[in-house]
Amino acid sequence: MTIIIDKNASAADVEKQIKKASKKKAKGFDALKHAGKVRWEQDPLTYQHEVRGE
Repeated sequence: MTIIIDKNASAADVEKQIKKASKKKAKGFDALKHAGKVRWEQDPLTYQHEVRGE
């Protein structure tokens, strides 16, 4: 990211611009939030038979 600062900018103005730039949230989604193990109440093989209609 590029921040343009004027030569005559005060230290307070520089700090404001830096804080403004660092507050931006990263785009995308949090993959770690959805990662992990799924707990099934039934046997996976019986579930597969139900879903596929076998």
